[in-house]
Amino acid sequence: LLGMDEKATMDVQLAAIYHDIGKTQIPEQVLNKPGKLTPGEYFIMKLHAEIGYRMIQCHTSPETAQMVLYHHEDYDGGGYFGLQGNDIPYGARILRICDVYDALTSFRCYREPCSPEKALQYLKNNAGTKFDPKLTEVFARLKPNWKNEAFFQLDLQYYIWKKKSRSILLRDRKSV
Repeated sequence: LLGMDEKATMDVQLAAIYHDIGKTQIPEQVLNKPGKLTPGEYFIMKLHAEIGYRMIQCHTSPETAQMVLYHHEDYDGGGYFGLQGNDIPYGARILRICDVYDALTSFRCYREPCSPEKALQYLKNNAGTKFDPKLTEVFARLKPNWKNEAFFQLDLQYYIWKKKSRSILLRDRKSV
């Protein structure tokens, strides 16, 4: 469907797992700030992509590491590094769509999740600017069953687990 061979598919799967690993090095008060980030805080937050890239570059393929580095690139050239269109690695364009969809439909300390339908509409409205239009179209065709209430329950449980894990990680990091 996406025209990727087995290795490319595996690279995207690994990048999906590791894309935000750099956030483990971002201060908790920035990561979990309930309001809008200041320009300085936003600069710090943007570092997570490069930090994540550096953390995994010796342990994964160059393609996987580049997807982690460029997963915040907008299709029209906006984003952290200013790449645009086909200059953005294909897998990073896939991650961009999935990451934004996940962010929109997940609980955040600064807002409630939006519905899957609303998130999908956001992706469609920004196809060609923030997102690769062809990949957005594919994502929209592959959408899961939006009415599945278990989806939101699992998401809430994952959010709680992430929050607990993050607190444990930060506590352990401070004791070193």
